[in-house]
Amino acid sequence: MTNSAAVEFDIYNNSPLYNDPNGNHVGIDAGGAFDSAPGETNTAPVSPSMKNGNRWFAWIDYDGSVWRRASMRLASDRACRTFRDRQYHQ
Repeated sequence: MTNSAAVEFDIYNNSPLYNDPNGNHVGIDAGGAFDSAPGETNTAPVSPSMKNGNRWFAWIDYDGSVWRRASMRLASDRACRTFRDRQYHQ
């Protein structure tokens, strides 16, 4: 789907099929692609493991003034918005 965006919370390693870096990461997928092109990074590892049984919180920001620019933040504490920040540009 060319005009699409998705956020992945991935706790299973699907490599080599989808180039997953590990079994505990987040990612922003654009244009129907679930894996990153050579030289691109659209995933980030998460620590501690998202399989720890705790509740996780996510914030996704999209900047429409910059073509297809999104950022994601993930935290195990609702008040902390800066734990993980990854940006994907295309």
